Formats: sequence, structure tokens, C-alpha cells
Amino acid sequence: MGLAGSRIASATGDTWGFTARVILRKGTTAAQAINQIPAIESGLGMRPGSVRALPDPNRADRFILRAIETDPHAQPVTWPGQPVTAITRPAVLGLFEDGQPAHITLLRRNALVGGTTGSGKSGVLNVILAFLAACADVVIWGVDLKDIPGA
Repeated sequence: MGLAGSRIASATGDTWGFTARVILRKGTTAAQAINQIPAIESGLGMRPGSVRALPDPNRADRFILRAIETDPHAQPVTWPGQPVTAITRPAVLGLFEDGQPAHITLLRRNALVGGTTGSGKSGVLNVILAFLAACADVVIWGVDLKDIPGA
């Protein structure tokens, strides 16, 4: 896969795939491994875009390989309701690609939600509004500038 002499130091699996720490041959860098992602996907028999490679923050000759075998975002995630009822607590917006909850603190923060058509912007806003509506210490104001001339 273009990384001759490399070896896996450790690996852990989860519901959606696996994560491995890879030790590279001396003289090979994490940047070179990242450039080999298409060859790694091919060698592992995985779909394009399913492998991530992150440099090890402590060693230039190592990287973290994340392979997603089953996409946790392929199907909509059922919203379990909102157990948190205070803006001081983090909101769960969904799942990271490893299936762990994605938390965000909204208190005293600005947020920008962006993406292409159909990427889920409205869904994220609905989850944020549901979280805020369940918080006893929040007042929601809605402002729509669409019909204001010059806005």
C-alpha cells in the first residue's frame, strides 16, 4: 500500500470500524502516509473516503489510521429526546464518525452552520432548537429578515 516496512503498533475496533496506531519505516513521514490514503483504502478493500490518517502529535514516524467500515451517518439517527434542561450543559448534536456523541457548549457562544444543499443544515438547526426549547433557563427569539426591505 506504499508504506513498506510499516507496522501496526495497536488496534481497537468498534461498531463502525477500527482505529490503529501505525509505526512507519524510518525516513517515512505521516504526511507521506496521508498521501497514500487511496492506496490504503484499496489495500484494505474499503470504499473511497472511508479511511482517515492523522499524524501522531508525538512522533513524526507514526500516524493514527481510522477506517470506517459501516458509516454511522448512512441512516438518520433517531433523536432520543433531550435529557439536559440547562444551557450550561453541552448539547448532543449527533455522532462523530466513530459513533461517539458530538457535544457542543452553546452558552456564550456564536455558531455558524454551513454546508451544501442537502447536507443537513436544517437538521442541525432543529436539534439545536430542540435543545434550547428544553432548557428552562433559555428564552428563544425568532427573527426572520426575509420580508424586510433592504435586509
